Amino acid sequence: MFTSGIDTSTKAYFTAATMVIAIPTGIKVFNWLATMYGGSIWLYTPMYFAVGFVILFTIGGITGIVLANAGIDTSIHDTYYVVAHFHYVLSMGAVFAIYGGFYYWWGKMTGLNYSESLGQTHFWMTFVGVNLTFFPMHFLGSGGMPRRIPDYPDMYQFYNTLATYGSFISFFSLLFFFYVIYRSFIDQVKCPRNPWIFIDSRDLIDRMIGLVYYVEKYGVYGKNKPKEITADFIEKWLSVKYVTNRYIISAESIKTTTLEWTLTSPPALHTFLVPPKIFTTGKHYKEYRWNARMHTRRKFLPLYLGKLELTKDRFCTTFI
Repeated sequence: MFTSGIDTSTKAYFTAATMVIAIPTGIKVFNWLATMYGGSIWLYTPMYFAVGFVILFTIGGITGIVLANAGIDTSIHDTYYVVAHFHYVLSMGAVFAIYGGFYYWWGKMTGLNYSESLGQTHFWMTFVGVNLTFFPMHFLGSGGMPRRIPDYPDMYQFYNTLATYGSFISFFSLLFFFYVIYRSFIDQVKCPRNPWIFIDSRDLIDRMIGLVYYVEKYGVYGKNKPKEITADFIEKWLSVKYVTNRYIISAESIKTTTLEWTLTSPPALHTFLVPPKIFTTGKHYKEYRWNARMHTRRKFLPLYLGKLELTKDRFCTTFI
């Protein structure tokens, strides 16, 4: 648009209007960083891709500010600088977010865990490959190499060679991604209801002691119904029972409490006849949901997932 022959005043307007887009974009980036700062960061494969997305999206946004200037855009319009910019924002940023969501919900969708070592290997292959492919294009575009040309002068050989190597790494990372899926189906490692729960040895010992006490007192499936202890029962106990008010666990153990993680992996068909209502409790709740109200008799309350503070650093996540 800046090279289409419009007058200087119109260029000034569209330069300002384009650069203003950086304000909500910057707010988004700081929101993501604040979310990570306020949470507990566990560097598993989904988190790697989430952090990679923020990094790549930010680089693409910064180069967008450069292209928003009419004077600079006149020089680098229709060059490889533009190619690098929109690939960092659209191709790399969006793809990393998709990969992160895929790894996060893969166990819930299929009931099978992926290999964490293979998942992180896939991340690093992809991260190195795409950056080696597209970052040199900034230098190519700044040097004046145009888009859509069948050949280029020798002065652009070095950066084009780097981009070629990076494209090969990116291609093999895609093949490796399908290998990760293949290994997940072959290994058949079952995914529990909520795989994103991390406990320390003290919590695990406390729960196992409680399990032994309960089985000795009531049997496996309840009072007066003694049955043998099976792996399925232990899995259900450790991944389901401890998130009810039967057990008190540390707040650091639960990393996600949304509704899908209370269901089996994969969830059964027609899990809810009526979509459940979620109500989160806690001392800080009304600070974020000022219109929240609770019945004094705790009657006819919807299903809720929340953390009830019992002691200084001990919480209980419970259902009603």
